[in-house]
Amino acid sequence: MTILRFAIPLLIAATIGCAAPPESKVGATDAIVELDAFSGRPNPRWVLSESDAMELAERLRALSPAATTELPPDVLGFRGFRIHNPDGDAGIPEHVYISHDGVVMVGSEPGDAKYYRDNGGARQWLKADARKRGHGGVF
Repeated sequence: MTILRFAIPLLIAATIGCAAPPESKVGATDAIVELDAFSGRPNPRWVLSESDAMELAERLRALSPAATTELPPDVLGFRGFRIHNPDGDAGIPEHVYISHDGVVMVGSEPGDAKYYRDNGGARQWLKADARKRGHGGVF
């Protein structure tokens, strides 16, 4: 009985600690990046560190209005990046989608969203970040 009293809390702690990869743990921000590429399995996701969130916010500040009011048609493979930032902190809007060709949709619903061109290189920066995290094979 004494062994169970110590083993069960250790098992619970080990299970909680191994439930998600380190890149999925929420740190200084709640900005979550999803690499939109797969249709039959979960897309890679990660939480931005505070410094990475500031870098992305800086790149998003360079956006310019786009001539289009819609995202490009879906393609097979890499389609873009979804950024979900529930608190809208760190200068990153709550919902951002950066398509594979550099159209940026800010807002959660296509009809109510605003569309921009990625003049700040956010898409390329996110691709480099994804590669650093081991997701480069997707591109």
